[in-house]
Amino acid sequence: MGAALKINGVQKNFGTKRVLQDVSFEVGAGEVVGLVGNNGCGKTTLIKCCMGLLDYQGKIEILGADGGLIDARKNPKHTFLQMHWLTQPTGWYDAMSGYDNLSLYSKLYDKKLTKRDVLGVMEKCGLQEDVATLVGSYSLGMTQRLAIAKCMLYKPKIILMDEPLNGLDVNAVDLFVDWCKELREQGAAVLISCHDTNAVQRLCTRVVVVSKGKIVGQITEMDDTLKERCVQLTGK
Repeated sequence: MGAALKINGVQKNFGTKRVLQDVSFEVGAGEVVGLVGNNGCGKTTLIKCCMGLLDYQGKIEILGADGGLIDARKNPKHTFLQMHWLTQPTGWYDAMSGYDNLSLYSKLYDKKLTKRDVLGVMEKCGLQEDVATLVGSYSLGMTQRLAIAKCMLYKPKIILMDEPLNGLDVNAVDLFVDWCKELREQGAAVLISCHDTNAVQRLCTRVVVVSKGKIVGQITEMDDTLKERCVQLTGK
């Protein structure tokens, strides 16, 4: 399958400090790509640029309705409907239940879902006992599970994840790994920012290594030497 997300020559400054320098790579449909680098290397900044939350120089393209690539910045509504950012904080309404939060978001994304649909993904994510519980009383791991359930509901074509394993217990991590496999089978394009190379090895088909705002290499073989190779590329 061809590219669903194409990042070309992206640069970003905060004042006089350049945090992204000529970043270029693609994420194909049916591919899970890891974005790996030390803290402060620009991973989250790049994801925010992709989502249109930060201005930038360069070009970011996503899969359009006709199967071709379109400029994400010039097509904000299409970008909003086709690309999802899984991160913390997740923007939940604390005074509403998990079920009501998911029902609300399904309306925002123009998805006609039944109560059975919503309850089904909550059960799949291990939240069947917390359907009526107010999100304000959820733990970090529970809100991460709810975020995964939200993404499962409306099935975006492109998914960006920023440290998605934070707060997840062992069972939830296994659920997450299985979900990423499903996403690949469904043809979704997934970009995961993660510092844990052991998790990346389980999740990803390819790794883009970032250091000081630059891409310093890409790795296609996911094996036990992944951490060592990332360290060699970043120098740390």
